[in-house]
Amino acid sequence: MKILQAYNEKIRQVAKYQSYDVGESYRESPYLIKETLNGKTAVFNCFTREILLFTEQEFKTSFNPKSRAFVERWYFLPEHWDARTWHESFAQEYRWTNKKREFAGISNYVILPTLGCNADCTYCFQCGEKKKVMTEETADAVAQYIWKTFAGQVKLKWFGGEPLINAPIITRICTTLQGLGLNYGSLIVTNGLLVNQIDMDTLKNLWRVNTVQITLDGTEQYSDSVKRWKNPTGYEFDRVLHNISYLIANDIRVNIRLNVSKDNETELLELIDILKERFGGTGRIYCSPHILFEGVGEEPEEYTEEDCAELYRICKAVQEKLVAAGLSRYDSGAAVRQSNCMADNLSSICISPAGSVTVCEHYTDDTEQVIGTVFNDKIDLSIVHNWQAQLRCDKCSNCVIRPLCTKIKLCPVGKCTEAERDYTEWQIRQTLRGGILNG
Repeated sequence: MKILQAYNEKIRQVAKYQSYDVGESYRESPYLIKETLNGKTAVFNCFTREILLFTEQEFKTSFNPKSRAFVERWYFLPEHWDARTWHESFAQEYRWTNKKREFAGISNYVILPTLGCNADCTYCFQCGEKKKVMTEETADAVAQYIWKTFAGQVKLKWFGGEPLINAPIITRICTTLQGLGLNYGSLIVTNGLLVNQIDMDTLKNLWRVNTVQITLDGTEQYSDSVKRWKNPTGYEFDRVLHNISYLIANDIRVNIRLNVSKDNETELLELIDILKERFGGTGRIYCSPHILFEGVGEEPEEYTEEDCAELYRICKAVQEKLVAAGLSRYDSGAAVRQSNCMADNLSSICISPAGSVTVCEHYTDDTEQVIGTVFNDKIDLSIVHNWQAQLRCDKCSNCVIRPLCTKIKLCPVGKCTEAERDYTEWQIRQTLRGGILNG
């Protein structure tokens, strides 16, 4: 037997090892994913995140509920236990042990210098909102707010709109923070068109950018039809690719988000060939497919179960090709997320162009979700704690990946679907197959 992925240390510190009782009857945990290939079996424990690899003989003779070692490592549970109740109890203890329960300080700030953009994407979730721009007065208040509320190393995420349209405001905030001696780093979420207008000294040494996220939709003609650039020159697609080269040549990591819709599968597969040719082997880009949010954009659409199945089928095709091209990897389930997103993370906030403080970048000035303002340090904790509630549905009881789930109840785009659960399990099975072939 080989251990391909270790028992996650954060979970082990809380769950430790199960006590083995010779008088107890045990049954297989419902949170195991098994894959058999070429006479070998790999087993992923969704609870501990551990992956074990067995030969055919080892699996037949040793993997059973009478094995003390596998009981102790949570592969088998007492017959009389209700698995869901047991895991809920553990999850509460884990969150209490590892997750900040009070607003003790902020380390992640999502800042929107503007809601304006140099594109007019058909699917933009800010469609219809006023294109507000942060003023110098607000920027100064933002910098002081960060200085008063931060805890530990600070991560700044510049979001929009297109944040680079208001680059002087980013410079103004960072200049103040640098002068105060704050330890910070930055990530920029951008469409990539204006990156080369920022000199590298500013990007790396003042803004302290270590990662840039750029969204792509397909090859040139399709991309331009979706982006609908304002004042287009006809060279926008090539310029974005050039700017990706500019970033990675200067040792800045680029995460490329491939937006998945029902009509762009062929476009994305062709785009991967372009990305591989331009950036394959650099080790500085990472690509991943993401389904467009539902209920937003010019023509809001609610996805049916059939829509979700088709969209995740496309995600599989795209992810498979990305992995083969060396531009991505399958999610092995190793990571333990202490929150679903910034909304239920008590060390994260979003700051709108007007200086409103919210729990989520999708609620920039929604009065019902505003928890404060940068012009004072008061926080509405009732709203903050409302976002802590986790999503529960009738599928939870029999869901093999339940221990991996962090979905929150209030998120309008975070519903649980069979297609998404299948996609998560598929990625883990792909990891197991890879482990068998390489193990």
